[in-house]
Amino acid sequence: MKKGLLTGFIALSLLLTACSTGNQANQDKMQEDKETTMEDKMNTMKSEEKVGQSSDEMAEAMASKKMNQGDLAPDFDLPDLDGNRYKLSDQQGKKVYVKYWASWCPICLAGLSELDELSKNTEEYEIVTVVSPGHNGEKSKEDFIKWFESLNYKNIKVLMDESGQFIEDYGVRSTPTNAIVGSDGVLVKVAPGQLNKETLDQIYAEVK
Repeated sequence: MKKGLLTGFIALSLLLTACSTGNQANQDKMQEDKETTMEDKMNTMKSEEKVGQSSDEMAEAMASKKMNQGDLAPDFDLPDLDGNRYKLSDQQGKKVYVKYWASWCPICLAGLSELDELSKNTEEYEIVTVVSPGHNGEKSKEDFIKWFESLNYKNIKVLMDESGQFIEDYGVRSTPTNAIVGSDGVLVKVAPGQLNKETLDQIYAEVK
């Protein structure tokens, strides 16, 4: 009888010990999972903080490089008549003169010869022009290219703004419109009307 009771007690003790060990293992695993989750959250927060710091640092770096007063010029990435892409933000380090014009504009047409000569000889600033086929009374892309090539101007770079986004971004209200961009990418000025070589040279002499 005593032997049976002893055997039963030992078996019960083993069972309780096994349950206790299992519960402890489960508790240990839960604690480990909790610590892992907390560690993952901390790592995520640190990563997000680093990304935020990087963005702020980039913004500060760009601001510190600004030499002209104003905001950065709205970027554009447009094809020329041959399909080659021209992206304004890639031109940082150069002063850029952007002229918006149209094939139906008499003032624009009267200034093309001077613009062609200026594009050929000017080294102080880069010159690009923008037209918007299908917008504001402009010809279609195909008709414009055919028409412009017949004029035989070899030095004028014409970019095609088929979406009309340039008109919106630069607030074009009249034709021609001129955008003066500094070497730091800042949009120094947007001015309507025809600008001749003398005026442009005076403007860019003051632009950094």
